[in-house]
Amino acid sequence: MPIMFKSRAFPVPVAAIYWIDDQRSNADKLTKMEKMMKVLLLVVVVAVVLETASTCDCDYRKGGCHMVSPASTGMACKCVYRGAWICRGRQVSCRDHNHLLCQNPDNSKEACEFANGDCGGYSPHISD
Repeated sequence: MPIMFKSRAFPVPVAAIYWIDDQRSNADKLTKMEKMMKVLLLVVVVAVVLETASTCDCDYRKGGCHMVSPASTGMACKCVYRGAWICRGRQVSCRDHNHLLCQNPDNSKEACEFANGDCGGYSPHISD
């Protein structure tokens, strides 16, 4: 397919035209991929901020998790064992919003069990 330039015809191989089109579509794909990566990064940042904004927290103690910071009023703190002696607390909705531990959360073993979390770090001889 010849291309006209100042009244001269320059033959351009068809493969070169396809290559140019492929490069344009690859550039478009790269741009879309960059946008998707930015959106994914934003979602991850928001998730981390929401996770760390929670007032409830749990630490690992011998045998499992132990709540160190209670949930906000109207919520329960679920201790989750993450592996490698790491526990995290996650605020969850109360099963019974009229329950004393939902209205006035604390870091007791009962509060931990109320949220159905890993509460193995409470020992009978440790007072909280």
